[in-house]
Amino acid sequence: MVERRNIIERWTKFGTQPFETHSQLMLWLWSVFIYLIGQWLLYWFAKVSGYPAETLTKLIAQVKYLDVNWYLDIAQKGYWIDPTRLAQSVAFFPLFPLLIRGMHELTSMSFGLSALVVQKLSATAMFAALVWWIRGFAPLPHFSVVTLCTVFLTFHPAAIFLYVPYTEALFLSMGFLLAGLLERAPRQSTPWIACLCALGMGLTRPSGLFLLPCGAIMLVLDWKQPAQRNIALSLIAGVLVAIIILTVTLQYYIGEPFAFYVRRFGVEGWKEDSSLVNILRLIQLPIGGRHMGRYLVIYAHLAGCFLLWRSGQKTIGLFCSLLILLPIYQGKLGDMVRFCLSASPAWILFVFHTARWPWAIGVLGILSGIYAFHLLILWLQKGWVG
Repeated sequence: MVERRNIIERWTKFGTQPFETHSQLMLWLWSVFIYLIGQWLLYWFAKVSGYPAETLTKLIAQVKYLDVNWYLDIAQKGYWIDPTRLAQSVAFFPLFPLLIRGMHELTSMSFGLSALVVQKLSATAMFAALVWWIRGFAPLPHFSVVTLCTVFLTFHPAAIFLYVPYTEALFLSMGFLLAGLLERAPRQSTPWIACLCALGMGLTRPSGLFLLPCGAIMLVLDWKQPAQRNIALSLIAGVLVAIIILTVTLQYYIGEPFAFYVRRFGVEGWKEDSSLVNILRLIQLPIGGRHMGRYLVIYAHLAGCFLLWRSGQKTIGLFCSLLILLPIYQGKLGDMVRFCLSASPAWILFVFHTARWPWAIGVLGILSGIYAFHLLILWLQKGWVG
């Protein structure tokens, strides 16, 4: 708490003024406005980089590209198995396609437009949860603090996935809400909301299932603290219900209740560029290599995980650590930056603490923005940008 007070005092010296509780709505609207500016800047950057406007519109608005195609197909016809392909629909979790179908049925919009609307609504909810969480770890929610955190989330190195109909915005909306709940857990017990967050995250992305071991570990560590213990039990219950729903869904559509686990870990197996090799690269600090940018992003997020743990948010810190290290387990070096986006609470806290050194936050902002626009170009070139 003393360290937080010192950080807040540093912000106050810069002339920032704190907003009262009733202004949280204005802070949320301001963060959404920054997000829309980021959308326009990406559009402008793609246009001046030589990509015609209709190309960007087709890739972002019509969204028939990469994983989005899988979500649209699942929303239209459910799960299926194609024996002629290695990639399968069972690798994608059902909540996002279900919301797309619900939006389509409710409004009669096309599935592509419905996916875009669901994604934008998820993004607005994500920023509402972000502002609420910031108010928890920064007792005085300064305008500058919210602006800084929003800008760095809007231009995260993997920000492209916050603008196209992927699951990251939906996942983070529940992730930031859960972080805010855990920040306030000792003062107000809300286990049922934590349970719903765990349920939603477990049905949105496979990485949401990692809340199960996190909840189990925190249950052991915080057994003597009733409020924390109830939150841990709620996380475990939410993930278990998500697993049951996923199993029943796969049984209903394809008759294989454990198809995700079998095909994810049994058929795909380990990759050649895998586990121990990536871990050694991470430890060796590969400065100057062609993957240096990706590793610098990982280092920043891991530092944020440490700050989360140090500030008392042990569950979120542990969860974000698993989200970052998951690609190493799977042996997919290209997935690392994208998986770091799901661990954005660590990124936000790292940015918040780095802001005490203006030169450092300036360098970090430039590097983050460059990488974000670089991945946009790879996206437009139909290259894998994970």
